[in-house]
Amino acid sequence: WSGLITSDVPIVLDAFWTDLPGNTQGSAGPTGVFGNFPGAPEYNILCPSPLADKLAGYDLQPGVTDIEANFDSGTNWYYGVDGMVPPGQMDFVTVVLHEIGHGLGFTGSATVDENGIGTFYNPYFSVFDGFVSTGAGDLITSFAGGTALLGDALTSQDLIWTGPQAGTYSVLPSPVLYAPDVWEPGSSLSHFDEATYPNGSLNSLMTPAINAGEAIHSPGPMGLGLLEDIGWTVDYSALLTGGEGCTDPAACNYDPAAFPDDGSCIFLEETDWCN
Repeated sequence: WSGLITSDVPIVLDAFWTDLPGNTQGSAGPTGVFGNFPGAPEYNILCPSPLADKLAGYDLQPGVTDIEANFDSGTNWYYGVDGMVPPGQMDFVTVVLHEIGHGLGFTGSATVDENGIGTFYNPYFSVFDGFVSTGAGDLITSFAGGTALLGDALTSQDLIWTGPQAGTYSVLPSPVLYAPDVWEPGSSLSHFDEATYPNGSLNSLMTPAINAGEAIHSPGPMGLGLLEDIGWTVDYSALLTGGEGCTDPAACNYDPAAFPDDGSCIFLEETDWCN
């Protein structure tokens, strides 16, 4: 992540081993949200702690970490960094990168209760919320909190990301968000759609599920574009020229003279990206 996003303010993360429930491998989020600070994108729009610090140019909450993450102590982890995950193990690098993505701001601030009523966590919308729309073109921020209309929108199986940067890198007209017809806490809204971006897709890091043996060590251009939409300064050149773990000779290689395992190429599924 440090090669893909830019901030003059250090991003401090606390990580904990813990026994997470069910099949959850990890969880993470910003420790706070801030609005109306110097450099804020809009009036009364909330930004997660690390992004708010970056936009303000100083630490808005000195002495407090920016992201808190938890990782499951009972998972059969693979700790290698090469992406060559043995059968039956979960790739730790992939899960860590995914959870840090949430801490950086890839997360919505709405929920749906058991009665189908949708609510927002805070009195004001988050910067993420402002880019989420139904397929019909209605921003979720246009629905009142505490209503079935918001709940219906969030469980419509038809939520898209309207930000221009992520949209630039979407094969579809707009990036598709995960919005199953039954609200899934921790998964709905705050991920790309699993079916649209399955295992092996260039943009699958920020989908809600990971399989044993799956490894993806890049947010993909669409994930990076989403972070740029909410306010991050990003470096696409670092994404396009490599990253680690390229071991497939068939992968598109941006340096014809390079060997596949020297970190100079990346896995690409969409042929539009091969050059």
